[in-house]
Amino acid sequence: MSKTAFQIRQNAEELKAYLKDLESWESDIKRKDRAVNKETTGNNFIPPIRNQNARIIPETTITLEHQGAGMVRASSDTRTVLGEDRIKSQDYKAWDADKALDAVDAQRPELCSSKSAKVSADQKDFGERAILEKEKGNAWFKKGDYKRAILCYSKSMQLDPTSAVLPVNRALAYLKLDRFAEAEADCTQGIEMDPKNVKALWRRGIARAKLGKAEEARQDLEAAVVLEPTNKSIKADLSDVLTSIKEKATKNDRKNPTRPVRRRLAIEEVGEEAVGINRSLKAHQITSLQGNGTTMPIAAQEVSKRDVKVPVNSLSPPPAQIQKSQLVRNAAADISKPVVLPSVSASAAPKSMYEFERDWKSLKGDSAAIYGYLKIIDPKSYQRIFKNSLESSYISKIIFVLRDHYKKDNKANEALDTLKHLALLPRFDMNAMFLSKADKQALRDILDWLKACADDNKIDPSDIHRLQKAYKV
Repeated sequence: MSKTAFQIRQNAEELKAYLKDLESWESDIKRKDRAVNKETTGNNFIPPIRNQNARIIPETTITLEHQGAGMVRASSDTRTVLGEDRIKSQDYKAWDADKALDAVDAQRPELCSSKSAKVSADQKDFGERAILEKEKGNAWFKKGDYKRAILCYSKSMQLDPTSAVLPVNRALAYLKLDRFAEAEADCTQGIEMDPKNVKALWRRGIARAKLGKAEEARQDLEAAVVLEPTNKSIKADLSDVLTSIKEKATKNDRKNPTRPVRRRLAIEEVGEEAVGINRSLKAHQITSLQGNGTTMPIAAQEVSKRDVKVPVNSLSPPPAQIQKSQLVRNAAADISKPVVLPSVSASAAPKSMYEFERDWKSLKGDSAAIYGYLKIIDPKSYQRIFKNSLESSYISKIIFVLRDHYKKDNKANEALDTLKHLALLPRFDMNAMFLSKADKQALRDILDWLKACADDNKIDPSDIHRLQKAYKV
């Protein structure tokens, strides 16, 4: 027997064994299924599909005879339906289904009590009348007769007070008539029934904007935009409200200016020779005294290129005038001196990389200021603040601050914690590659200092060894 024939025979046997196992499994499943069905049917009670009080149709075929406008009488004679007066299947208006059902129900009066039937009929009648009045209101609204639409919506609300749509529809009619207070009240009623009604929020926002309640209108329109972010009309109304709020704020700023009102003051010195001052003074470099002893700045244009004449008087000047003359002389002498602004220092630890960069720029590269700033930042918070955004330029500056100031103040443990937590930041290996030779030399100086004072500060030498590997020095 060839190898190919042997392989075919072996495959056929394997297939036969597989099919046999499959048939055995199928028979076991069927047997288990029958056993389960017997147990369920024998022990458990299966309720009927329909209610036990369901109406039972008598064996005689019930047909409906046509008299005049509809079918009013039940009959068991099928021949009357098949006569010449048979109603066509498409003629829906000719069918009176309600009367037909009443006739069928009359044969089994025990199925429902007269009281419950009367209540359900009244409720059904109210619902139908409410819908009818609503449709009438919609029709009048489309025709532009908003007053009649309001009357119809009001009747519908009386018939169905639980509907959240009806007051919102009436609110729109009120808006068309510029009755914004009534529109706001109706929208509020609709929102109380359905807080996520977009139309109610939108229309109440419009009404409040017309009533001058800009902030409340903004809140309603923003809520409507959140519920329906693709509605361009709501966004346009919200933009108009925001514009009106800005214009109102601008008008208030113009009415109540915060700038101080300046006025010209004459400076007169008594008791010395006449002095002519013909220099341009800056506003922040000269001050004058008012009668009540307070000071105020003098603008540059007020004293520029004009002479201040000081008459000579043999009499002793009053003390207040002597003080004035001294101020003028000091101001003239200090014109050529540069104005030194105080350095900005950060007093609070940053919570994000944005705040760190803002504070870092305000320090303007001052090593002493950076040293004070780093001391208020807990090294354990580096990962939360910097995440993966700390660049090598910041690390380089921190290294020099550690060498120049931490070493000077003998802050060995603080310097060690700073280096350890910087090395734990994401992308630190990449930043370490960009450190210059000067940066690495400063690192060697720091690590040598830490080794020298390890015993005094209880520093583990293994920590220093790990830092050498991390910073590759």
